Amino acid sequence: MIAAMTRRRPWHVGHSRASISRPRRISSAQDAFGRWRFSGGLEIENGDLAAIPPAAAGAGPDAGRVGNRLRRPVTSRRLWPGEATCYAHRIMTERQIGRVAVLGAGTMGHGIAQGAATAGMTVIIRDVNEEVLGAAKGKIEKSLAKLASKGKIEESVRDSALAAISTSTDLEEAVKDADLVVEAIPEVMTLKIETFTALDRLAPAHALLATNTSSLSVTEIAGVVKDPGRVVGMHFFNPVPIMKLLEVVRGLRTSDESVAAARAFGERLGKTPIVVRDWPGFASSRLGVALGAEAIRMLQEGVASPEDIDTAMELGYRHPMGPLRLTDLVGLDVRLSILDHLHRELGEQFRPPTLLRQMVRAGKLGRKSGEGFYKYD
Repeated sequence: MIAAMTRRRPWHVGHSRASISRPRRISSAQDAFGRWRFSGGLEIENGDLAAIPPAAAGAGPDAGRVGNRLRRPVTSRRLWPGEATCYAHRIMTERQIGRVAVLGAGTMGHGIAQGAATAGMTVIIRDVNEEVLGAAKGKIEKSLAKLASKGKIEESVRDSALAAISTSTDLEEAVKDADLVVEAIPEVMTLKIETFTALDRLAPAHALLATNTSSLSVTEIAGVVKDPGRVVGMHFFNPVPIMKLLEVVRGLRTSDESVAAARAFGERLGKTPIVVRDWPGFASSRLGVALGAEAIRMLQEGVASPEDIDTAMELGYRHPMGPLRLTDLVGLDVRLSILDHLHRELGEQFRPPTLLRQMVRAGKLGRKSGEGFYKYD
């Protein structure tokens, strides 16, 4: 930025190689950064510099090059040393993330889509199944209506969010104009690799590519993308419209700009982001499944009933929900998949309880199937 240039005073700001004094409009934009916050200064800079004619930078042999360079908006020109650090966060956040593509219309997918639309972004949900897409739209409408009836959001926000959401079964159509793509498909690495291979070909080069995985390797997923720096983990929590945490996962080659953009996106959705390394289970899943697995082992061994195990954690440790009720909410099949992965990656302490595997085989998956550790109507 021009502000950064004041500290280093490169030759083309104060004078040219031909000792030409700096144009008044450059000075105006430069001085403005001392009085305005970043967003205001950026607008002033682009407005003032755009008005500089090529000859205004001086009459030396480099005058035209310098003048034309200064006249280009900062969003399209290369950055001088010192500019990148202050501009990297901004260039990939509010200014660019206006269109979001969410891949997968399941519980997490439609929750993320609702959050983005409520925050004022245009959203398209992509799934391979039209019926699933229709059901997702219905759930979003019901959720927004509930929030509006409780006074959590204005009715105008509800209406604009619904109008901002569209659906598609065509991947290319869904991502062609996206600034951010959030993958929220099942936790199967082969499916994610296949999806990101396609995204590398179909998504715009500037788009941030995020995976909502709760435990799989972001680095491995990013390995199929030509620019792995733009791939980041964005682990949301269920139910997305209510849960405040966003776990931002930095892969081995994820860029600082991508991490900053993911954090800013989460903040726009009202989340509190944390940043973790790409390690099996990250932070939240590793801790969460460890507690849940031990609760299942206690049930398996007849230590206590599901209700009493949950009550012990809710009243004794002030957990808002006990580990068995939480497992029902997340899905027993999801918990089993995570534990299998962590068992392979980290060792015996994450071996899934036999009871959990038996219940999944019996189709007792929790709330979504009507029965897990508890029964649901």
